[in-house]
Amino acid sequence: MHLKVLSLNVRIDVPVDGVNQWSFRRDAILQYIQTQQPDICFFQEANASMYAYLSEHLSDYESVYTGRDANRLGEGCPIFFKKNRFARVSGYTFWLSHHPQTPGSMDEEEGFPRIATHLRLMTQEKNTISFLNTHLAYRSKRNQDLNLKVLFDFVQSLPVGEPLILGGDFNMERSIIQPYKPRNLHFAGEFNHDKTYHEFRGGEGIAQIDHLLHSDVEEVNFQIDQRPFLNRQLSDHYPVIGEFQIYANA
Repeated sequence: MHLKVLSLNVRIDVPVDGVNQWSFRRDAILQYIQTQQPDICFFQEANASMYAYLSEHLSDYESVYTGRDANRLGEGCPIFFKKNRFARVSGYTFWLSHHPQTPGSMDEEEGFPRIATHLRLMTQEKNTISFLNTHLAYRSKRNQDLNLKVLFDFVQSLPVGEPLILGGDFNMERSIIQPYKPRNLHFAGEFNHDKTYHEFRGGEGIAQIDHLLHSDVEEVNFQIDQRPFLNRQLSDHYPVIGEFQIYANA
C-alpha cells in the first residue's frame, strides 16, 4: 500500500506571536491538510484546545493525544490517521526521561517534559504499522542525549520486521541524531538539505531539525514544503512530507 505522512510543528498558541498566533493560522493549516490529503499527520506543540480544534475539523481522521504535563494536558504529539484506511490497535505516550511511564517526568536542566506518542494501526489488508511522533529537547545537551537514548531504546523494543515511521521536531540536525539511531532506521530524504525551522520568516530557513525516519518500508518521495500557503506561513516550521510503499509484515 502507498502511504503519505505529514509532520508539522504547529507552534503553541501564545499571544507573543501577534499576527502569527494560532487563531490566525489554524484555518490555513486545516486547508493545507485537506489539500495534501496525508494518510497520517504528526503534529507537535498542540495543547488540549488546539488538539480539540484539529479533531473537530479534521473529520476524515481519528486521532490520539496525551499532553506532556503531569495532568496529561499541555503540549502533546498527537497522531491523526485516515479512519477509512486504518483501525487502531494500540496507542501509548511515554516520557523521554529516566521514568518513561511517569507523566510529567523530566530532566530539570531542560525545564520541560519531553514525550513520544506511539500508535500501532492495522491496514485493511490486516498488516500492522507502527507510527511514532516526538518532540525533543533543545535547551539541555544532557537532556537531548537522554531523549535520544529513551526514544531509540523504545524503537528497538518494537517487533522485528514491523514497518515503522518515526517523525517529529527533534530540535537537532541529523548529524547529532545519527550516532544514536539503530542501523535499520533510515532518514527520509537523506540528500535533502532544505531547512525546516524559520521563525515565521519563511525563505530558506535556519536549520533542518524536523525529520522523518523509517524502517521496513520503501521510501517513494520526500519533501520539505517551503512554499507559503494562502499567502502566509502555516507555522514557524515547514511541513515535512514523506511518501512510502508499505509491504506485508515479515
